[in-house]
Amino acid sequence: MLPLIRDLIQHQAWADASLLQAVNSSKAARADSTLHNTLHHIVAVHRYFLALLGNQPFDREAETNAPVSFAQLEERFRHAHRDQIALIRGLTTADLTRVVPMPDLPGREPT
Repeated sequence: MLPLIRDLIQHQAWADASLLQAVNSSKAARADSTLHNTLHHIVAVHRYFLALLGNQPFDREAETNAPVSFAQLEERFRHAHRDQIALIRGLTTADLTRVVPMPDLPGREPT
């Protein structure tokens, strides 16, 4: 199972990088506030689950503030991918049995 999880995280990083490259190649896409907000939401979710799985604090207020520039948004993705890959590389098979409680999120039934 661990090789599959590692492959999925690597693929996610590749897919996100490909998406960011496509957006960066278009001036109109870089200036699109809806797209910028959507990408910010995606990377904030990456960072939220990274914090949750890594048993680290998540600064919701700081993460809610969208990066001003596209370059800053790309940097958040790079850091999230780097940290996700590091977390996944350190996992053992025993870690896969750990239960991670999901806090209540808006629009989601509590577990």
